[in-house]
Amino acid sequence: MNRVQVRTATAGDRGRILRLLHEASLSTEDLGDWRVEFWVAESDGQALGTVGLERYGESGLLRSLVVAPASRQQGLGTVLVEAAERGARSAGVRELYLLTQTAERFFESRDYRIVDRDRAPELVRASTEFRSLCPVSATCMAKSLQAQTHATPRAAAPLRVLFLCTGNSCRSILGEATFNHLAPAGWRAMSAGSRSTGTVHPRSLALLAREGIPTAGCCSKSWDDLPQTPDIVITVCASAAGEACPAYLGPVLRTHWGVDDPAHATGTDAEIDAAFVAAYRTLRRRIEAFLALPLADLRADPERLKIELDRIGTQVS
Repeated sequence: MNRVQVRTATAGDRGRILRLLHEASLSTEDLGDWRVEFWVAESDGQALGTVGLERYGESGLLRSLVVAPASRQQGLGTVLVEAAERGARSAGVRELYLLTQTAERFFESRDYRIVDRDRAPELVRASTEFRSLCPVSATCMAKSLQAQTHATPRAAAPLRVLFLCTGNSCRSILGEATFNHLAPAGWRAMSAGSRSTGTVHPRSLALLAREGIPTAGCCSKSWDDLPQTPDIVITVCASAAGEACPAYLGPVLRTHWGVDDPAHATGTDAEIDAAFVAAYRTLRRRIEAFLALPLADLRADPERLKIELDRIGTQVS
């Protein structure tokens, strides 16, 4: 898949938006006048997802978030929501509201909080979405956009690194824990899987403990459950061995550090442990090389930073 673009929808996108909403069984009966502002995500001319925003002065209603089934679990929902939030903020919206029946966890991880439905402003409660389209059992959630207006720009903040593989039980966990153990204050790594197993491999935890690396908080999770959007994504799948490597979508710097999956190692206990140690040592040497870079200079030069990270992935083993 080519690069994904997220942009404000135009009149020519209406048919594609309606198809996405119909396929997701989301209501479109109140879209006849198209007063809802939409954003679309597309690649190769194909619409992959959409999200809508209704503005009511300083309040906004986030609605109609959908990602096509073939494009799910790639972080695209987060990218769409962030685009709508930026658009709302630039239009003077100070707080967003939404109703959901299935995505509480998704929105909670993006700083939305559950609120009483009556807490929403009167104009939002008078919307068709609140009055009739969503049942009273739907959860009402809200997010303030005010604090982000005066926040430190992301470019000046420490970069967030995501170690990404398929199962998020071995390599990406080793990368996350090791990076956080070695990184200077303020730098943080996360890990996730495109099809997470839901369980961290016990040999990974045992190895980290032997190395004196904290494992508190290590858990196997989907990239849909990330608490924040990363700035750098490091895939660690062994694509040279024919392993499918997940393609994280969104405006992030990507690099690949292929490592053989020790979860597939066979043989004696000693031989399997050796496979885990080999993966850990490769990742540690690469992380040490990463942290030895002139990061203060490279953060302002993403093209050069990518070159350096790509070089580490091919030359440091």
